Amino acid sequence: MATDSEDDVFSDWLKQVGTRYKMLSSSECNQTLDHLIQLSEGSQLYHLYHRLDALLKRDFLNLLPREVSFSILQYLDAESLLTCCSVSSAWADVVNSCTIAWKRVCHEAGLAVTDECHGADFWRHRYNRCRHRLKALQRGGSFQEKLLFGHTDRVMAVCYYNGLLATASFDTTAACWDFSTGRLLNHYTGHVAAVFSVDYSVSLDTVITGSADSTIKVWRLSSAQLIQTLPHHRSNWIMQVRLVDRGQFSYILSRDNVSIHMWQITNCDHTIMNMKEWQKPYKDLIPSLQVSNTCVMYAGVDSDNTCYVIQNDLDKPDVEARQRISYHMHRDSYALGLLGSGDQYDVILTQGDTASIDVIRHSDKTLLTSKLLPSDYRQSKRMSTFCLGDRAWLDGFDGRNDEGVFFVTSLRDNSILILEWSRVSDEAAI
Repeated sequence: MATDSEDDVFSDWLKQVGTRYKMLSSSECNQTLDHLIQLSEGSQLYHLYHRLDALLKRDFLNLLPREVSFSILQYLDAESLLTCCSVSSAWADVVNSCTIAWKRVCHEAGLAVTDECHGADFWRHRYNRCRHRLKALQRGGSFQEKLLFGHTDRVMAVCYYNGLLATASFDTTAACWDFSTGRLLNHYTGHVAAVFSVDYSVSLDTVITGSADSTIKVWRLSSAQLIQTLPHHRSNWIMQVRLVDRGQFSYILSRDNVSIHMWQITNCDHTIMNMKEWQKPYKDLIPSLQVSNTCVMYAGVDSDNTCYVIQNDLDKPDVEARQRISYHMHRDSYALGLLGSGDQYDVILTQGDTASIDVIRHSDKTLLTSKLLPSDYRQSKRMSTFCLGDRAWLDGFDGRNDEGVFFVTSLRDNSILILEWSRVSDEAAI
């Protein structure tokens, strides 16, 4: 063991060597280092290796304060964050604990992002699940098909909410089915012409139907009892009906080929909605009406084949409409109708060589998927034979709302085609 005096002697010698070393030229310094390396044994070389690794490969992400690292990471896109995770376990720990970065990429990817207090693991898991869902959508592999049989005549309209399927037929009747079992729950009989549109609300226990006999009928969902008939479309066929469930201030919306009408359910006062249209002229108003909270959305196309989604406020019908999104269609296709509209996505039915369901993201107008329909689908200018399933995902994927029914339509053999979301495995979201 070295004594204190020996340590002092060594320290003095080391200082003298260091002083002389600083006086050498660059070439002489290199020769000195080469000579020392030749004289070194394994333990010295091992020590030198680790010291050089730390000096030459500066790990700035770990050297910086954690708050500064997070400030840098929040500017990276999703793929860059994933690349950083693969650099080292230390980097992965830093990146995977940066809540603000993962929450931001979730929003940009099209997820529903709220102000709820969740950690980075929650948002990272949600992003990974969304990433696999979006990739599956881009490949067109997100759906599986199911057929439902039970009608003997043409199915003119379909409507789906939360496991219940309502249908309207050319045989002048409407029906309500349990989707999971295919069992007929109720039959609604009373129109004297083909029923073109149907809608319902479980909480209001109400079904509404619109017919070629120019009337709207209001039914009790649970008992199929006819409550009231609303004639007021000047002998025009009822192209579409919508039930806006807002408790005691609920509405019935209907559309013919001329105008949009509105009734308040409590007293059935009738008004024609003179909603102010968006200032940009469009060539054609296409089906169909979509309702979300107090907003009613509809779509139009102009002469250069651009599709516009327009929004009005039901509480302020005199306020000028605003444009939600414009989407330029491919020159060989045209828009048939608006299937759904939300905070993150719009769904438009288009027709080219074949009909397809286009899912469009608002933020960058990206066409996420174009799902082709079978050639034997039932065509309808009123769009009543097409219906989206559960719609919560239109406001952004949350890891749970991309399940169940995606789309329902009728086929020429009087069957019902149902597209269901395919499962994204839990392993894909690790």
